[in-house]
Amino acid sequence: MRRLLLLILVAALGWSGSWFISAQGVEKNTLRWFESRQKAGWIVSYSDFNLHGFPNRFDLTFTDLNLADPATGWAWKSDFFQLFMLRYNSNHLIAVWAPEQQLATPIANLRLSNTDMRASLVLQSLKTLALDRSSFVIKDPVLLSADQSGVQADMVSLAIQRQDALSNSYKIALSAKGLGPLATTRNQIDPQALLPRHMQLLKADLTVEFDRPWDRSALETQRPQPTVIDLHLAEAAWGALALKVTGQLKIDAAGWPKGEITIKASQWRNILNFARTTGKMPEPVFNLIEKALQFIARLKGQDSSLELTLSLKQQQVFLGPLTIGPAPRFKLR
Repeated sequence: MRRLLLLILVAALGWSGSWFISAQGVEKNTLRWFESRQKAGWIVSYSDFNLHGFPNRFDLTFTDLNLADPATGWAWKSDFFQLFMLRYNSNHLIAVWAPEQQLATPIANLRLSNTDMRASLVLQSLKTLALDRSSFVIKDPVLLSADQSGVQADMVSLAIQRQDALSNSYKIALSAKGLGPLATTRNQIDPQALLPRHMQLLKADLTVEFDRPWDRSALETQRPQPTVIDLHLAEAAWGALALKVTGQLKIDAAGWPKGEITIKASQWRNILNFARTTGKMPEPVFNLIEKALQFIARLKGQDSSLELTLSLKQQQVFLGPLTIGPAPRFKLR
């Protein structure tokens, strides 16, 4: 019995001692990464850093974290950020974000609030941080821009899975519950309050192929760029409005798409009217598009519903021979 107790004591001491040794390595590598970002020109600051979790986890907590990359125009501020790692499965991480965050992008400054925001990440390698799969959930998000416009939702979920170990192709599933515009935005797009406050449905299922994997280099040096987007199905329902979109696009090195998108829409006139209120397209163009869509709908004998195919090429979007406008550019900074 004494010998057994001694073996248990030695094993416990060895496990405990190895935790402290490993914890020192985790802390050293983490702080070294922040130092490397500073040397690369980033703005990096935090008021406190703690590592806990003895004896089976490594729990990293940053307080008042501020990360900014002036070269790309991206910046992020958060009251805290936590990263949890199981000692016996270091490739599986859990990330937890603060209820209040600020995000600066090349096109807008945003404020994000939530009641719970976390992600599970499974990596192929802790050294390269190559993503194998991830699931992300945010509850009660409110995304607010500087002009007080924005959106809110009950919950948004995102799942990403790499197709195989050698592929740069990722399967992506996105869904949102209770998604709707904030009051300021709602007054702009639906001043007569004809639609419900929230969408009944918003989800998308797609596969995206990139020119390189999503790993630590994606954050440190250059973002992977999409080369193929296969949209299996995107659906949205808001009151009487319903929209389904499928299609496949090939993206060139400059980020311009080429391919076809098929759109099925009910109450398409109302959808067009909402697009008109944004003021992003001249009124004569809207009138021309409306007449063309009306002609197509009547050809199929369904005046309120519509199915059409848009062609994207030469940096433009075409409806048959009609040029609708510039194509979106898929370029990640």
